[in-house]
Amino acid sequence: MKKIILLSSMTILISCKTQLRNGKYKSNCYTTDAPSKILILDNHNKYIMIYPASVEKVGGTWKIKKDTLVLKSLYQGSLSEKDSSVYNSEIYYIIKRNKLIDPKNRKCFLIK
Repeated sequence: MKKIILLSSMTILISCKTQLRNGKYKSNCYTTDAPSKILILDNHNKYIMIYPASVEKVGGTWKIKKDTLVLKSLYQGSLSEKDSSVYNSEIYYIIKRNKLIDPKNRKCFLIK
């Protein structure tokens, strides 16, 4: 009986762990018939955030701190050209299942 309780407790704790899958996340808010943001996470902790309306992209590294995704940008550039400039900032998203919620604007979130 103790083993069953222990296994059940461990299963619950493991399932509550913040999980984030690599891939493409799109905003549920649209600008000019396109998502306002598209986030691409790769398995080498690199990311690209695309802003289709302004034809810009921001890239850098990502990491998880508890239930928060931290995007540390390293460069900003144009989608149409290969130019880029150094750009340092941090963006935070709260991880809720397959959603990434912006704490500043909870209505517009990114979804897998």
